[in-house]
Amino acid sequence: MSVINQMLKDIDNRKRESQSPVAGILPSNNYVSGQQISLVKILSLILLIIVLVILVTSVVIYKFEIFKPDAPHILQPVPKASSQVNTQQQLVIEQAANDELLISENPTSESPTSENTAAETIIVQPTISETSVIDSKTESITLGSTIPVTIVPESKQDTLDQATTIIKTPHKVSASVQAEAFVKKARTEMARGNLLAAKSLLNQSLELNANNHQARVLLLSVLLKLTHLEEMQTLLSTSLSQWSEVTEYRQMQARLYLQQGKQALAFTALDNDIPPVSNSPDYHALLAYIAQQLKKDSLASHHYQLLLQFNNSRADWWLGLAVSEERVGNVSIALEAYNQSISQIGLSESVKNYARLRIKAIQGY
Repeated sequence: MSVINQMLKDIDNRKRESQSPVAGILPSNNYVSGQQISLVKILSLILLIIVLVILVTSVVIYKFEIFKPDAPHILQPVPKASSQVNTQQQLVIEQAANDELLISENPTSESPTSENTAAETIIVQPTISETSVIDSKTESITLGSTIPVTIVPESKQDTLDQATTIIKTPHKVSASVQAEAFVKKARTEMARGNLLAAKSLLNQSLELNANNHQARVLLLSVLLKLTHLEEMQTLLSTSLSQWSEVTEYRQMQARLYLQQGKQALAFTALDNDIPPVSNSPDYHALLAYIAQQLKKDSLASHHYQLLLQFNNSRADWWLGLAVSEERVGNVSIALEAYNQSISQIGLSESVKNYARLRIKAIQGY
């Protein structure tokens, strides 16, 4: 009975609570859980919208920075105006100059000479990439780089007409310089013993510069060694008639006479207008040698003494002086000269032995 009463009290209490004025205000547990789920969904949606807005803003800013006029190395799009277009094209062409050079020879109506060479013409042409995008207003071209450039569209022929032409003129080499180069090569061939090659090079040198006396003297020397005596005499006659003041030509004439066994003519060729020994020591040495061959020992001794005053280290000059002084009876001078000749560098061992024998003979051994 007590249990039944208790159950009835519980039922009665529950009825009272349901009729209470605050019963509708307090939510149930299921209702609270549904509200929390809806709030989370709303917050997630708001967060997603914010992220999308940030991404779109970043893309817009990035594109704006790329095409910003003040960005470095970007040419600003300009309105269609001929002066501004030409300026842009000039910048493009200058930038492409290092990428593509078309070289062609500059035609000339004159025949080439020894003093100059044909100039080279370098044409710098703009290179349009195959991926260029062309619309009704602008044309994007690439010239050896990835830098976008916007210009006013024009025909291909107009672009070629505006190509910059650069004339590259090499340094002119004068005929005299080329002649000297041939002389240098000829000396090399002479040192190798290639006398015919040296002769050809020297003739080429004289064709470029007929006044090259060095080339003439070398050619005369080569002809003498080749024993082309008639050709040598022809060249000598021309040289002496035009440049009689050049002492080397008279020396070569004397050598030719010696080759022909004409010592007297050789002496006559040199015994006039004798230059100072300081200017032409070889001239005096040749004259002293020829005078000694003609038994003109006093004259030979005189020229040998002049030579030794100029340079006292030449063994052959000391020997020449010794021979002439011994012949004229100046044995003391001859003995000193013989001793000097064997003490200097330049004589072969056989010649030194001859000098030693003369020393012993003078000393009475």
